[in-house]
Amino acid sequence: MKRWLRMTFLLISLAPVLSGCWDMKSIQFSNYITALGFDFRDGHYVVYGQVLDFSNIAKQEGGKMSAVAPVWSGHEEGETINTALTNLYKTSQQRIYWGHINAIVFTEAALVKGMGDFFDGLTRFGETRLTQWVFGTKEPLDKLFSVTPFFNLSPLASILHQPEDIYRQDSYIRPIRLYKVLAQQKEPGYTILLPSLHINTNTWKREGEPDPKLELDGIFALHQDKLGKWIAKSQVSGLRWLQKGPTSSHLTLKKNGRPIAVITVEHVKGHIKPANKPGAPRFNITIKGKARISEVIQELGVAAFQEEAAKDIRAAIEQTVLLGKKDGVDLLSLEHTLYHDAFAQWSKLTANGKKRLSDYALDTIEVNVKIIDSGMLRDKEEPKREY
Repeated sequence: MKRWLRMTFLLISLAPVLSGCWDMKSIQFSNYITALGFDFRDGHYVVYGQVLDFSNIAKQEGGKMSAVAPVWSGHEEGETINTALTNLYKTSQQRIYWGHINAIVFTEAALVKGMGDFFDGLTRFGETRLTQWVFGTKEPLDKLFSVTPFFNLSPLASILHQPEDIYRQDSYIRPIRLYKVLAQQKEPGYTILLPSLHINTNTWKREGEPDPKLELDGIFALHQDKLGKWIAKSQVSGLRWLQKGPTSSHLTLKKNGRPIAVITVEHVKGHIKPANKPGAPRFNITIKGKARISEVIQELGVAAFQEEAAKDIRAAIEQTVLLGKKDGVDLLSLEHTLYHDAFAQWSKLTANGKKRLSDYALDTIEVNVKIIDSGMLRDKEEPKREY
């Protein structure tokens, strides 16, 4: 009996020690890669990594930082992607953890090489996920990764890591996640539209000095995984009217070249269908949306505003399609629509996917924009996230 009591007392005294997380590592004993950049130079794959101090990020939750949040960026190269990634270990000082990668950025040279080579080495690794935001850029990656947002906040509060917040306010260029890029690569006739990141040094100043900020200045259009064309944001205004999910787009209405009003078009729904007509493929587009008036310069009435909005949206879509066709880029993925809705015709015209569809045109564009209120004294409903 006494022996049993001694054993019980011994086990109870050891319990607090045994319950500890002995293999748990503190946050400061690992380096956390938050963004990856891919380049291709002189026949070698070049990998850039952005590293943040997570202990400082944790402090920001209780208030603003008095100093700029530190950011580190490093790069290595190799004959393969895996070799380049592994070479980062040589100077990392501590264990690198890849599970916090939130964004992937490709240079123009990497996109010309093709995304497939880069993704193969990345997606096979167990620590990474497929939910990262994917971008292209013409900027040097080390400079891009060093740009910080306002108020000394971490880069995690920038467009690089949180592009959906800006998109909900200005739905011009839709951000895209890695799993969607991988899926679209496999779809016949699909054109991947990769947002283009740019460093803007003109808009903001801090204490009179230029304060660089990130912005989306265009798109990289890719077929499967190869670059087709970079197109400026101003040239693809028609794309925003056919993007899926919650949108909010500002549209300046003009009459005889002069602004008459500004409206915000929301809840846009666009559909593309092949027109059942002989000859080269033609497509019908229908656009429906609800709008509210944001500003009135010249009072012409709701009906006139709606008519002008429909005309402007129709013209923007036509311009986008013509621009893409001129550059050999199917910006609306019309070939993919033909593949889904008229497979026999698609198969005949593309030799069953061996060549791109080049001869196509728009048949009709029907636009119905309904202005539902004047925009005054109204709380905007927060749209559901679809990212």
